[in-house]
Amino acid sequence: MSITEIKKKSLAVLEYKWETVIFVQLLFLAIAIFVELPIEIVSEFIKIDGQLGLIGVILSFVTFILSLSIRIIKVVLNYGVIFIYLRISREQSVKFTDVFIGFKKVLSILWLGIVSMFFIFLWLLLFIIPGLMKIFSYSQIYRVKIDNPDMSAMECLKESERIMLGNRMDLVMLQISFIGWILLIPLTFGLIGFWLMPYIETSKTIFYNNLKEIKNKEVINELNAFEQNDLVEGEE
Repeated sequence: MSITEIKKKSLAVLEYKWETVIFVQLLFLAIAIFVELPIEIVSEFIKIDGQLGLIGVILSFVTFILSLSIRIIKVVLNYGVIFIYLRISREQSVKFTDVFIGFKKVLSILWLGIVSMFFIFLWLLLFIIPGLMKIFSYSQIYRVKIDNPDMSAMECLKESERIMLGNRMDLVMLQISFIGWILLIPLTFGLIGFWLMPYIETSKTIFYNNLKEIKNKEVINELNAFEQNDLVEGEE
């Protein structure tokens, strides 16, 4: 499936799902404005006023805990976002509350993220290019986890690598194809982002679906070829 076909299908499957994805974006916007921004303001205030003493230490600790908690919550919410776009890309029903589905498996989601970041960090320590390649190799881990909830973190990483093998540059080119639209975000005061972000995420998900289908067909063909060879050898 070409980039043009992926993007065309993306807009087609989004046609009756815009309400859901816009509400999801509004949720993240609300978190940014009403939670993250106040925490950031308090943190900056503490840095500017170094005379707060014990109160400053307590506030620093509280803001650190809150910031960490928000990051964890956003990781789990992002899992729900990926779940939503997977269902949209497969033309299945979705609802806004699906964004919270990750809270049923918080530990496994966080562990998957930690394991992937650990291996990416190790590769980046060696060389920048291999590290960047691993980022793209592991780009499908949460989609793989959703499709295979019983897979371990390592199995998800390996499956993502299998799917992305030979296709990393295709994903890069897909993302580059949106640069023109991305440049319009500041010019529209961010408003176009409500249309663009779902467009990009759905396109990346359709890209994953297409690769998964191709890779699975390759496995089936290999198994069929292996079975045919066994039959030929048995007849001999």
